[in-house]
Amino acid sequence: MFVIMDICIFIKLQMYKFQISDFLLMKTILCELHRKKLFLFSILFCLQLNALLAKEATEEEIQLIAEAIPEAIPTEHPYRVLVFSKAYTYKHSSIGVAKEMARRMGKETGLFEADFTEDAEDLSLENLRNYDTVYLNNSTSIERGLTSPEMRQGFIQYVREGGGIVAIHAATDGGWPEYVDMIGGNFDGHPWGHQGTYCICNEDSNHVIVKGIFGGERNFTLNDELYQYKDFHRDKVRVLLSIDMSKFENHRGGRKREDNDYALAWVKKFGKGRIFVSSPGHNHHIYWNKEILKMWYRGFRFALGEMDVETDSIPKPSFSLPPEEGEQSPSVRFKTPEESQKTFQLQDGYSMELVADHPLVTEPSVCVWDGNGRMYVAEWHTYMQDIEGNGVNEPVSRVVQLDDTDGDGVYDQRTVFADQLILPRMILPLIDSVVIGESNTNDLFEYFDEDGDGVADRKELWFDGGKRGGNVEHQPSGLIWSIDNWIYSTYNDYRLRVVDGQVVKGETKGNRGQWGLTQDNTGKVLYVDAGAGIGPVHPLFPNIYSKWHPKWALAEGFREVFAIDRIADSQGGFGSMRPDNSAKSFTATCGQAVFRGDRLPPELVGDLFFHEPVGRLTRRATIRTDEMGRRVFHNAYQKAEFIASSDANFRPVNSATGPDGTLYVVDMHRGVVQEAAWVPKGSFIHSAIKHYGLDQNIGRGRIYRVRHQDFTPGPRPNMLKETPAQLVQHLEHPNGWWRDEAQKLILLHGDRSVIPALHTLVKQTNSPLGRLHALWTLNGFDALDLDFLKTVFSDPDPRLRAAAIRMTEPWLLDDPKTASLLLPLARDSHPDVGIQLLLTASTMVTPETRALAQTVLEAHPENDYLKEIDDELNKEYFAEVARQRQMAQMEAEEIALMDKGKKHFETLCATCHAPDGSGTNAPDGTMKMAPSFIRNPTILGAEEVLTKIALHGISGPLRGKNYLGGFMMPLKTYDDDYVASVLTYLRKSFGNDADMIRPEVVARVRAETDQVTESYTEASLQELQLNSGGENTLWTLRASDGARNLPFIQDDDPKTTYASKAALKAGAWVEAEFPHQRRVFKVILRAKGGDYPRKVKVEISENGETWQTVADQVEGKQVTTIPFAMSIARKVRIVNLEERSHWWQLYDLEIIGPGMGDIDQYEPSQRHYLQLNEARSVAIGWSTAKQNRSVTGGALKVAGESFEHGIGTHAHSEIVFDLTGKGFRRFYSKVGHNDGGQNTYLTFEVHLDDKKVFDSGEMTKGDPAKVLDLPLKEANELKLVVTNGKDGRPEGDHADWGNACLIQ
Repeated sequence: MFVIMDICIFIKLQMYKFQISDFLLMKTILCELHRKKLFLFSILFCLQLNALLAKEATEEEIQLIAEAIPEAIPTEHPYRVLVFSKAYTYKHSSIGVAKEMARRMGKETGLFEADFTEDAEDLSLENLRNYDTVYLNNSTSIERGLTSPEMRQGFIQYVREGGGIVAIHAATDGGWPEYVDMIGGNFDGHPWGHQGTYCICNEDSNHVIVKGIFGGERNFTLNDELYQYKDFHRDKVRVLLSIDMSKFENHRGGRKREDNDYALAWVKKFGKGRIFVSSPGHNHHIYWNKEILKMWYRGFRFALGEMDVETDSIPKPSFSLPPEEGEQSPSVRFKTPEESQKTFQLQDGYSMELVADHPLVTEPSVCVWDGNGRMYVAEWHTYMQDIEGNGVNEPVSRVVQLDDTDGDGVYDQRTVFADQLILPRMILPLIDSVVIGESNTNDLFEYFDEDGDGVADRKELWFDGGKRGGNVEHQPSGLIWSIDNWIYSTYNDYRLRVVDGQVVKGETKGNRGQWGLTQDNTGKVLYVDAGAGIGPVHPLFPNIYSKWHPKWALAEGFREVFAIDRIADSQGGFGSMRPDNSAKSFTATCGQAVFRGDRLPPELVGDLFFHEPVGRLTRRATIRTDEMGRRVFHNAYQKAEFIASSDANFRPVNSATGPDGTLYVVDMHRGVVQEAAWVPKGSFIHSAIKHYGLDQNIGRGRIYRVRHQDFTPGPRPNMLKETPAQLVQHLEHPNGWWRDEAQKLILLHGDRSVIPALHTLVKQTNSPLGRLHALWTLNGFDALDLDFLKTVFSDPDPRLRAAAIRMTEPWLLDDPKTASLLLPLARDSHPDVGIQLLLTASTMVTPETRALAQTVLEAHPENDYLKEIDDELNKEYFAEVARQRQMAQMEAEEIALMDKGKKHFETLCATCHAPDGSGTNAPDGTMKMAPSFIRNPTILGAEEVLTKIALHGISGPLRGKNYLGGFMMPLKTYDDDYVASVLTYLRKSFGNDADMIRPEVVARVRAETDQVTESYTEASLQELQLNSGGENTLWTLRASDGARNLPFIQDDDPKTTYASKAALKAGAWVEAEFPHQRRVFKVILRAKGGDYPRKVKVEISENGETWQTVADQVEGKQVTTIPFAMSIARKVRIVNLEERSHWWQLYDLEIIGPGMGDIDQYEPSQRHYLQLNEARSVAIGWSTAKQNRSVTGGALKVAGESFEHGIGTHAHSEIVFDLTGKGFRRFYSKVGHNDGGQNTYLTFEVHLDDKKVFDSGEMTKGDPAKVLDLPLKEANELKLVVTNGKDGRPEGDHADWGNACLIQ
């Protein structure tokens, strides 16, 4: 019985392209069940395996198919249909479902009786004459079944004589030339994958086969895998359905037809025969899609000769072609305000009121108000005026003043306050002046309107910040006067404060904010990140303490957005959008505002509002605080947004609580919101912009305020005319804008006569926020002492208690013993108080502050969050403690090695090298017995080179000197620990200070050099060194500017950078000196953002003194790769050639030499790229291996790295090459999972003469390519193997052998 089961399983596994290993695994399981006499389980196992592999339709699928069968049309007589379901390459899992569909359709409509076969012999002409039509059911590569000329000719003759063909999906994948000509086209990839939903064009909605399907609409959407075809000619078929190329969402990568003619269903006549073809038919659900089945039923009727239809060719309709160059899609044209209002989707009760429209505002980016309620708006007249962003830095932008002269809430008067500006980005109204910050500088200027006409007459430098660079999006914004009396902005790692009329600078921990800035009622400044698509960043604590951003701070799913527009212009391409083209996650969050007004529902107060202009929406985020004090941001709505619009030009970029207590939204109202750096030619977004014509929409702008049906806007302020005493009363105002403005103006006036009133307000008002603002205003006057703060420690509101704790920090910094005054607060029941105690304690680490923090933690042992905070705030301190412990442990390990090494050295080495390592003098004094170890470059250099020499010895003169001994014995007979101890002793003694060498390093080098039989010489040592030294930790780095930051290049931390901290000047340079000469042929510079030179050159010095230019006038990029001829260098210098206002910031500097995995170490003439037509054999699990393309015909690309040459294949595959007598030295390749595959696992193996010499281990999509550079060792056969990975799923295992070549 089990022999029969084995045979059955083996046949099934072969049928479904499983490997022999799978069969052996199945057999092992069966044998184990048999051994344990579990016969019933054995039978059940076989039955289950058979059901799994057969992939027949399930009961649920059968029911769905039955419900979708079209209504029967009376037929003249029942026909006979042969359903051929054999797939010779890729086997679709929907084949079983398709068979059930055919059975049901034939039986329930009475149209035909179906017979089923997978035997190609049944396609003989003799048998086919028994049938009226053949249904080719996903029969891939039919030519592998019909192999003889007679079979093929018979099949073609059957159709010519009047037989019908229904070819569904993969029936068009493969065939011989006559078959392809008969069918009408041949599979050439599927840019439209099975997971996507695409817009389909019904080209002739009156044609009988497609009439009325999908409601008779000219366009409809369909989720399926859709083919493109080669050898397709429209004039030979009547196209029924095609990809609608007027829709940008259909412009997927991998398309190959320049005519954009992607037919999906057609009919044609062939001789007397009739053919119906349908590309849809991959996904299971297509087989119970009522509209598709309606089309297929009619297709069967046509193929059977039951009805006649038009088969003459028609041109592709113009409405399904892409727009002409310069033509704009109607979907993105500007709308009137009334039309735009209809596109808004707001939560119940809310509305958008337009308060300023073009031409009153043009290209607005930010709005603020002065103390009298006049609005100041930054207008960006040069932002993305064309798709290249030309003229962006022209000084023609403005700050305008808007006024509402009739008091209706709508602005009606415009005055140009300041012009000739470069993209102004920060505005801070003071008393009788306005501070403005422009782009490309950190300088801030104060503008004065001395005659009161709304136009600035004079400007003065308010803060000297110096030049800065970066693209427009990546520069400071904000400039908000926070409750703590400091002025904050994004990007900068400092804050500003006005003290006695002077602007002073204070440090912060930096921030990741981009465009927009806001604060909550306690003065916590909130930043939003744009580029990473996160939304709020480091939102928990003021950034004077920490930039901490734990993942839990944003609720699960928070980044998912619910846009309602259908414009496919999201940054990340189709992968960042839903099937309906709407954005599905943040890509460009910005313009945040904590709502603090009083003229919208109170439930909004304290919520964070920010925008996603790419998604044309505004998010309302609620902040939920748990019992431990954790603040977590949630979307306020389930699968919805506070504001969403389908208007393509609604681009909200900023917001603010207004003086009237409502929420204002700044809408740039334009087609393109992305800056030029993100829309380079060839990018997805560039193509989208040009397709829709979005770049034509410029020069508009709108500002809205959010209204609620139950509230009316508040009165206009008149604070600039009020005295400081009058302003004090506004500190209790229910609108946070009034409180902030009053506090700022009181301090700017500098009238200390209000201090008693402020003390009274802190003690007596019933408004907690009034008390809080009064307390901070006193702080601004420096009118607080510890005794007064102690009284605030008992305030009933925890926000006051926390603020008072924070205000003790100056005293704490002067005298750490002040921490004892805070100890009684450690048991405060409110978590915000404990949190502030930890924040304050973190400002300096002393025994007193650590005792304070420990007291807080001990007082609340149940609050894990407090411990988490303390760990985060003091992570550098704790890391240093851990480092000290580690160093102590490391030191212990080193001491142990050093101790052993010293003994070995004195026993074995000191005789020749001298006890002090200086080298023993020969008896005649003419030379030394052996070289000195003191500052010896080999001792201090690459650990692998030194270890090789130690293991295998060295002989002859060294560095031009002869030694009496003339030979250092090899230590390979000693164990790894012995060798490591000696080498560590040498590197740590005699004034040397290099890293220790561990025994495992010795073991690895020993294994790699097991073929070495001779000792090294000076020549071979030099060769070793010339091909080593790539580790940048061995280099000495120098720079013309910012040299102290160079260690950040060597720290292997992707978050840190070398920064020049100075604008780039012509001649600025960065230099690397190696411990010895080495071969180099390429430099790679990885810069941060736009901070890199525009033009550079590379110089090398072989002797460290004279220089030679090896690459000149190289264009700088964020990643600049500079190849040059292989050269020997002791130093390499990269020189900037053009002045630029940007800094120079480098994440990484690579100077590439041999042995580092770069193909350019081999000259093109040395490389013989593997050719499939030269292979002895090629076996592949799906499709066919491709030359210089992926297995699906796309680019060879692994984790974003593209390869011009190579082989694309699919697991499981084996490709064998004959190397006999060809003289190749090495095999090189970079291997990985192709980016176009699925998230499956696979492995790469290389075999030489049946011995496996390389195994990549498990690799999945997104893993960086792995380098192979293997010696061939006179091998006669090279076998390249790709296997299924640990998931056992071959589908989507697309494997790339990038740049696979043999080296001569």
